[in-house]
Amino acid sequence: MSIWNKILLGLIFVASFVFFVFAARTLKTHAAWKKCVADHEAAIAALEEANFKLREGEPDKPGIRQLRLELDILGQSRTRIWWGCRPEAVGDTATVNDKGVSVIVESPVPHQIAPKMVLFAFDETDIQQGGRYLGKFTVIGVADKRINLQPAYRMTDAERNRLAQTKGAWSLYENLPLDDNQLFAELDEATKKAMLPAATVAEYLQDAFEAGQWKRKLRDYRVLLDLHYRRRAEMIKQFQVANHNLAAMTAAVKGQEEHNKYLEGLREEAKKELKKLVGDQQQNILGELPAVVGYLKALETELANAKFALEHLAKKNQQAAERLRRAQADAIQYLEERARRIARAGSKE
Repeated sequence: MSIWNKILLGLIFVASFVFFVFAARTLKTHAAWKKCVADHEAAIAALEEANFKLREGEPDKPGIRQLRLELDILGQSRTRIWWGCRPEAVGDTATVNDKGVSVIVESPVPHQIAPKMVLFAFDETDIQQGGRYLGKFTVIGVADKRINLQPAYRMTDAERNRLAQTKGAWSLYENLPLDDNQLFAELDEATKKAMLPAATVAEYLQDAFEAGQWKRKLRDYRVLLDLHYRRRAEMIKQFQVANHNLAAMTAAVKGQEEHNKYLEGLREEAKKELKKLVGDQQQNILGELPAVVGYLKALETELANAKFALEHLAKKNQQAAERLRRAQADAIQYLEERARRIARAGSKE
């Protein structure tokens, strides 16, 4: 083996060793990164679980949402409220959606209510006597103690009737009061049944403070009411569109029925005309029947005469043909006899 072959083998060995080292290093790096990814995925899952517990809470610890709602309740306790406000001309609510309703605010002075403010109105009458939440309003005008409120959402007939039936003063809230377990816990069962819908009153009756927390989860009625009003507005709009389509379809059906009646009238007139025409034709045919019968008889006579003449002519033609056949036979016989005579005469010579 030459020196160059030995050097080449040495270089190949060195290169193979280097390649082996790098391959081992690559496998080790891949395993390290794979372990790192698995650790990060586990950490992310644990962090997501911890975030969920922080957001939604645990059995013995309230979450961020519950704490935020409780914080809102604490903040709402300092909201501004205008008591004893006197509504004017509440009995006429036909134009309340467009023109609003006027309310007199006696105190405080000044009342500090400004245009474009959003206020929530309550009837101060006792709940047992019909006191209820009246709705969400926007201030559209202020003149000294008199303010003009327009519904933030278009009111239905039932809501306008509720305004007309208010017996006492109104309370105007700058913010809608939030749900409170303790507040409902202080009310007796009759009051709860009077003020709450039958579908949800059982939930409030069964509410209790156990294991450091309340059984009933709080609701954000401000959000729920806004969502309800928006859905109701959409449903009213869909109902109006459906009524418009129904009116259009009814008009189309009515027009089609009138058109059908018109066509039926034309059909009856056509029947009458056809009947009249057939009757006239029948009368004309009956009037012309004798002439037609006479003409038919004349044609039959002419046809019989023509047949007789044709038969007579056929007999004459047959007789003439027979005479012609006999004449041809006689002529042939004469020619043959003459030919024989000529033949005999020639043989004698």
